[in-house]
Amino acid sequence: DAPAAYVATGQNFPDALAGSALAGAQDSPIMLVKGPDANDQVPDEIAAELDRISPNQVSILGGTKAVSQDVENELNQSYPRWTTD
Repeated sequence: DAPAAYVATGQNFPDALAGSALAGAQDSPIMLVKGPDANDQVPDEIAAELDRISPNQVSILGGTKAVSQDVENELNQSYPRWTTD
């Protein structure tokens, strides 16, 4: 199991760029999703990788201004210990 995984938008890079230093220090991945548009979802490839690594915590970088509420809700269903940073 991975200790953590981070989710950031791939459409507005500052959160992912800043978060990459933290993720690298923790040997944890950053998963990229689309921006805060309505009806976004976690891409199948990202969901499969999260299932594979089974992180103890999933943190959303940038909050719902960067990553949609729909993605947050979907992550919360699968990983109830997520946080929004």
